[in-house]
Amino acid sequence: MIITENLTKVFPSPSHDRQDHPALDGIKIDISVGEVISIIGQNGSGKSTLLSILGGQIHDYEGKATIFGMDAIDFVRKHPVSYASEQAVFPPHWTVQQLMQRIARIQRLSKEVFDEKYHELVIDFQLGRWIKSPLRALSKGMRQRVNLAQSLLSESELIIWDEPTSGLDWVFTDLVEEQIHKLKSQRKTLLFSTHDLKLARSVANRLIHLREGNLRFAGEFIPWEVFLHTHGEPSEARLLKTAS
Repeated sequence: MIITENLTKVFPSPSHDRQDHPALDGIKIDISVGEVISIIGQNGSGKSTLLSILGGQIHDYEGKATIFGMDAIDFVRKHPVSYASEQAVFPPHWTVQQLMQRIARIQRLSKEVFDEKYHELVIDFQLGRWIKSPLRALSKGMRQRVNLAQSLLSESELIIWDEPTSGLDWVFTDLVEEQIHKLKSQRKTLLFSTHDLKLARSVANRLIHLREGNLRFAGEFIPWEVFLHTHGEPSEARLLKTAS
């Protein structure tokens, strides 16, 4: 379904006396329909860049990125993709309901489909008390719940979430976990980045580990001792240990 080969993205250095550093450097991955893939790595490892390319947010890159055999950019232009960035920016004066209605129009949902999906998402993400509230009045965690909910208005089979639990407390982190299991049961394909290794281990079929733009590991979760032996990175190995 998703294939990348030699995927490379270089952002210009803000300083003229420094060499440009690739955010992604020759990434090769292959993801099948219905998989839930967790992308981990320290800040600056390239997680958001990879998801932004696959979500059609970044167009200028080198190498190959295809979805169902189509270039990722072309696929996103022609097909809906459920995309939620880590820090979504919506007009602050819109209410939650207005945002969902506008997203539905962009996705060209019929009134019947919108009504069904809207009510389901309001219940799933526990938004009932805030549907008439302007987004500026919501906490960071509440805005994140709205962000995830609006992404699922799309009828896409591909879901891309960048740090879905950012700003959420432990109660609503569990809510996200439940939602991912629900999507998994529906055979949706989900890619999500996270620093929460316990969440990743509980829901993901496979793990993609990036470090400084390089692919360090792609496969099923492995014992932290094996990870430490093969990668020699104690800080990240400790993260895997906590998820064991």
